[in-house]
Amino acid sequence: ESKLKAKTISEETVLLESNTVHSLGLRTSATLSLPEEMNSDFYAVVTFRSGVAPTELTVNGELVFAQDDTLYGQLIPVSNRIYELYIRVVEGLAIATVCATNYEVIE
Repeated sequence: ESKLKAKTISEETVLLESNTVHSLGLRTSATLSLPEEMNSDFYAVVTFRSGVAPTELTVNGELVFAQDDTLYGQLIPVSNRIYELYIRVVEGLAIATVCATNYEVIE
Protein backbone atom coordinates (compact mmCIF):
# COMPACT_ATOMS: atom_id res chain seq x y z
CA GLU A 1 0.00 0.00 0.00
CA SER A 2 1.56 3.29 -1.08
CA LYS A 3 1.14 6.36 1.07
CA LEU A 4 1.04 9.96 -0.10
CA LYS A 5 3.18 12.64 1.51
CA ALA A 6 1.47 15.94 2.31
CA LYS A 7 3.22 19.25 1.66
CA THR A 8 1.99 22.78 2.27
CA ILE A 9 3.56 25.05 -0.33
CA SER A 10 3.85 28.82 0.04
CA GLU A 11 6.34 29.43 -2.80
CA GLU A 12 5.08 30.72 -6.16
CA THR A 13 6.63 27.81 -8.08
CA VAL A 14 5.81 24.24 -7.12
CA LEU A 15 8.05 21.40 -8.30
CA LEU A 16 5.69 18.45 -8.44
CA GLU A 17 6.83 15.33 -6.63
CA SER A 18 5.36 11.89 -7.10
CA ASN A 19 3.26 10.36 -4.30
CA THR A 20 2.71 13.83 -2.84
CA VAL A 21 -0.30 16.04 -2.12
CA HIS A 22 0.76 19.66 -2.73
CA SER A 23 -1.54 22.04 -0.78
CA LEU A 24 -1.21 25.61 -2.09
CA GLY A 25 -4.03 27.33 -0.21
CA LEU A 26 -5.61 30.55 -1.53
CA ARG A 27 -3.70 31.70 -4.64
CA THR A 28 -3.88 34.61 -7.05
CA SER A 29 -1.19 32.87 -9.11
CA ALA A 30 0.93 29.72 -9.09
CA THR A 31 3.39 27.92 -11.34
CA LEU A 32 3.46 24.14 -11.54
CA SER A 33 6.78 22.63 -12.67
CA LEU A 34 6.78 19.06 -13.88
CA PRO A 35 9.85 16.95 -13.15
CA GLU A 36 12.00 16.11 -16.18
CA GLU A 37 11.59 12.37 -15.59
CA MET A 38 8.00 11.18 -15.24
CA ASN A 39 7.15 7.51 -15.69
CA SER A 40 3.86 5.62 -15.52
CA ASP A 41 4.20 5.34 -11.72
CA PHE A 42 4.03 9.14 -11.31
CA TYR A 43 1.07 10.35 -9.27
CA ALA A 44 0.65 13.77 -7.65
CA VAL A 45 -2.21 15.82 -6.27
CA VAL A 46 -2.37 19.62 -6.23
CA THR A 47 -5.03 21.54 -4.30
CA PHE A 48 -5.59 25.29 -4.34
CA ARG A 49 -8.32 27.84 -3.79
CA SER A 50 -9.18 30.49 -6.35
CA GLY A 51 -10.37 33.68 -4.65
CA VAL A 52 -12.45 36.62 -5.85
CA ALA A 53 -9.95 37.03 -8.69
CA PRO A 54 -9.41 33.73 -10.54
CA THR A 55 -6.02 32.08 -10.01
CA GLU A 56 -3.51 32.57 -12.84
CA LEU A 57 -1.96 29.15 -13.32
CA THR A 58 1.25 28.60 -15.30
CA VAL A 59 2.70 25.19 -16.13
CA ASN A 60 6.36 24.49 -16.87
CA GLY A 61 6.21 21.34 -18.98
CA GLU A 62 3.55 19.47 -20.94
CA LEU A 63 0.39 18.90 -18.92
CA VAL A 64 -3.07 18.25 -20.38
CA PHE A 65 -6.05 19.19 -18.20
CA ALA A 66 -9.39 17.33 -18.37
CA GLN A 67 -12.86 17.69 -16.85
CA ASP A 68 -13.94 20.72 -14.75
CA ASP A 69 -13.17 24.25 -16.03
CA THR A 70 -11.01 23.07 -18.91
CA LEU A 71 -10.98 24.05 -22.57
CA TYR A 72 -8.81 22.45 -25.27
CA GLY A 73 -6.64 20.76 -22.62
CA GLN A 74 -6.05 23.95 -20.61
CA LEU A 75 -7.34 24.77 -17.12
CA ILE A 76 -9.18 28.08 -16.88
CA PRO A 77 -9.66 28.73 -13.15
CA VAL A 78 -12.87 30.44 -12.06
CA SER A 79 -13.22 32.66 -9.00
CA ASN A 80 -14.39 31.23 -5.68
CA ARG A 81 -13.61 27.59 -6.42
CA ILE A 82 -11.52 24.96 -4.74
CA TYR A 83 -9.46 22.93 -7.22
CA GLU A 84 -8.08 19.43 -6.90
CA LEU A 85 -5.75 18.28 -9.68
CA TYR A 86 -4.96 14.57 -9.92
CA ILE A 87 -1.88 14.17 -12.10
CA ARG A 88 -0.85 10.87 -13.72
CA VAL A 89 1.15 9.78 -16.74
CA VAL A 90 -0.81 7.82 -19.35
CA GLU A 91 1.05 6.50 -22.41
CA GLY A 92 3.81 9.05 -21.87
CA LEU A 93 1.45 12.02 -21.51
CA ALA A 94 0.96 13.90 -18.22
CA ILE A 95 -2.76 14.37 -17.60
CA ALA A 96 -4.40 16.36 -14.80
CA THR A 97 -7.97 15.38 -13.95
CA VAL A 98 -9.60 18.49 -12.48
CA CYS A 99 -12.29 18.52 -9.80
CA ALA A 100 -13.68 21.96 -8.97
CA THR A 101 -16.02 22.82 -6.11
CA ASN A 102 -17.72 26.18 -5.54
CA TYR A 103 -17.41 27.83 -2.16
CA GLU A 104 -18.60 31.06 -0.63
CA VAL A 105 -16.95 33.17 2.02
CA ILE A 106 -19.21 33.56 5.05
CA GLU A 107 -18.35 36.67 7.05
